[in-house]
Amino acid sequence: MKKISLFLICLLISLSSLFTLSGCVEQVEVNWYDFQAKFNSVGSCVVAENNKYSLKWNNETACVSLLDKVTGNEWSNIPENASEVTTQPQVYSPIIVEYIDNEKMDLGTVPAYTSSIKGHTFSAEKTENGIKVTYYFENIAISVPVKYTLRNDSLYVSVDPAEIGEDTNVCCSISILPFMCSVNNNKQTKDDYLFVPSGSGAIVYPKIIGEGITSVITEEMYGEQMQVNNYAATNKESMNLPVYGVKNGNYGICAIIEKSAEAAKITTNIGSSTMGYSAVYASFNIRGFQVSSATYMKNMKSQKSLFAKQKTKEEIAVAFYPLNDDKASYSGMADCYRDYLIKEKNLTAKSEDTLLNVKYIGGVETKRFVFGIPYYSLMCTTKFDDVESITKDIQTYYKGTSNINLIGFGESGLDIGKIAGGMDYNSKFGSLNQLKSICNIKKTTLYFDFDLIRYNESGQGINTFTDIAKTAIGEKFEKLYTSIQYSDYIEGGKKYYALARGQLSGVSDKLLKKIDKWKIGGVSYSTLSKLTYSDYSNVKYYSKLGMDEQVSEIFKKAKKQGYKVSASNANDYAAVCANHIYDVPTQSSIYQVYDCDVPFYQIVFKGYVSMSVSSLNFSADSKDQLLKAIETGCGLTYTLIDSYDTDLLQSDENTFYAAVYEDNKENIKSDIKMYQPLFDKIANASIVKHTLISDDLHQTVFNNGVTVFVNYGDKDATLPNGEQISAQGFFAEGVAKQ
Repeated sequence: MKKISLFLICLLISLSSLFTLSGCVEQVEVNWYDFQAKFNSVGSCVVAENNKYSLKWNNETACVSLLDKVTGNEWSNIPENASEVTTQPQVYSPIIVEYIDNEKMDLGTVPAYTSSIKGHTFSAEKTENGIKVTYYFENIAISVPVKYTLRNDSLYVSVDPAEIGEDTNVCCSISILPFMCSVNNNKQTKDDYLFVPSGSGAIVYPKIIGEGITSVITEEMYGEQMQVNNYAATNKESMNLPVYGVKNGNYGICAIIEKSAEAAKITTNIGSSTMGYSAVYASFNIRGFQVSSATYMKNMKSQKSLFAKQKTKEEIAVAFYPLNDDKASYSGMADCYRDYLIKEKNLTAKSEDTLLNVKYIGGVETKRFVFGIPYYSLMCTTKFDDVESITKDIQTYYKGTSNINLIGFGESGLDIGKIAGGMDYNSKFGSLNQLKSICNIKKTTLYFDFDLIRYNESGQGINTFTDIAKTAIGEKFEKLYTSIQYSDYIEGGKKYYALARGQLSGVSDKLLKKIDKWKIGGVSYSTLSKLTYSDYSNVKYYSKLGMDEQVSEIFKKAKKQGYKVSASNANDYAAVCANHIYDVPTQSSIYQVYDCDVPFYQIVFKGYVSMSVSSLNFSADSKDQLLKAIETGCGLTYTLIDSYDTDLLQSDENTFYAAVYEDNKENIKSDIKMYQPLFDKIANASIVKHTLISDDLHQTVFNNGVTVFVNYGDKDATLPNGEQISAQGFFAEGVAKQ
């Protein structure tokens, strides 16, 4: 077969969508598909074992399974009794490949069962601690080698993208063991469920949605790719933690994405009557993509995914950790994942929990007019001396420690301008001495927030021509920025660029040098801690890869220079390095098939990193947000300004009316009075167990022996010990019921 270069394939895809591939021409490394491959066989046997587990291989079904030699429990990539339930090929497939069809110039998907296993076009060879299986998809001329490695505590499944064989069709993504974490839809019990890391976490019970109906939800790890142009209204929460799992009665699995998590997406396949099982699994982008749109004849639109010509180079891997008995639960999965973070990411118990955490908004650019000509001017909503006076007023009724975060105090206020707000504060907010005066307020830690990612003006050695991250097709891309209150895209709002990934570390170093004279206690990286993005000017930044390493390095450098570091809705790699996390997720994405939200995120980090929930005064239901904090021992957050002016209605952020301190003062006082007796008992404690007694009644057990019950219902509830707990109330031993 005549081989067509990958460069020409991607060029043709671009031309078919009326887009031209731009950027520098670079040599593409190709591992060609072997049409004369010999298929080596390994007979069905135990291919590896240790004191606790055996890794078994079935040559007929190309199935791998992990046997617990103590309990007798067995986990397999093919669900138990699958042959009695379904003939759907996905259920029997260890991998699923998504590819670019060279003839149709479109995406296609093939499961390994129909394209490789059924015809025995796979090759197996034993490795030191397991087996390597290469699946040959002859109908599309793509081969994928997968290594199954037995470790002391888990099964490690990995793929090296460089070893993927291709011809005219090219691989875009790979799904790993899609039905390893699955539940039988006919069971329909609350003792069996899937865990999905959406937002705070969600569990999905087995169910049949309808005849022939399946709900398939795919969410990108660490949130949507920034350069993908998707401005649709959404209620999605990010997936901050690369972990998922399943509980099947008294045993389960915790699956951790240990390599290339930034390039991953997690799919839940729920409720199919024909498939017979609901499953959760990880897929990995082997080639990054850009969604481009074209408009024809008025409102007719066409969208096309344009893929990078070169594959990623980082190994992709998921480790499957077996769980038994009491550990077979979402709490047990959280323990397993925390242990992984302690061992591999240096998570340490450094928590200094603070009940009160305040964000002050400095100002925003508002539209003004001179002779009918519009221009933007910075309007101050809170000056440095306002921050000091409000903080000292709060200290008249709150005697504990607090965190202060200055948001929107850079040169352009809350609006995006030069990188990191120009690495300076606007003089309209006050003087350096006034800023230092805030730093000297007792029992407070002052953080100053900097945006190291988004900018739309040249300055501080960064310009809008050479220092912009490139999309998968080599373009510069502009993005609308979002509202601080609703995290929603602002129609008609300003746009921004993403800083070239290779510049991140240098910008951070320069920032720390410039603010050294400020003598502030901490720096806040709210965007850096929660946003991930690609830069196709360098292959090591393809498909968002490398964010983990870069962000960790930036956080550690700041801490090494004596700063505390705060994050916001932080991804795991930022969370483990942070001193405080604002805006921890308290719910999952609002999908109907997600049955219950669980505080998985908080179970993982409570007692290790100080955390606080999103601003109560910006919440649609402040009472519910308060109960979410109480349930897990998190601190409270309020976003405040000193004064409101109707001119703020002319800004892109026109929701400041909810933030005026005087309007929130009594609520802050009453919330603190209600929560402080309990908070003092559970501050810095970790969570050892969380239980959903019912949909409305939740129980949290802390490692110091304190047990907290929270009733989210609109009716009184009875606790297991016979105590009554009021509607939307909480109870803990030694603390008055609320």
